[in-house]
Amino acid sequence: MADTFQLVRHEAETFDFKVGEGGPYSVPKYRCISLSEALALRGSSDNVEATAGMQAFFERHAPGCTEGLIIGDFGALVKAWVADSGMKPGESQASSA
Repeated sequence: MADTFQLVRHEAETFDFKVGEGGPYSVPKYRCISLSEALALRGSSDNVEATAGMQAFFERHAPGCTEGLIIGDFGALVKAWVADSGMKPGESQASSA
């Protein structure tokens, strides 16, 4: 009889950040979000719709964190979140390098 695969779940890890004088805030690292949430973030090739989805994700987990941000600042925040998860922009999982 073959061995049974046992999936070991990861403990939730967070990306912690501040926005100006606000915070601290934290959102789940990419590898710690649910599969359905990850698929929802990847759901659009339209930049405005994709940005809206990312903004909704950050607000759902860290209410108020995006208030007053300009698009460039929000882009830097998302880029830092992606990098903290060990990914490069456009990847859906961390590089094995």
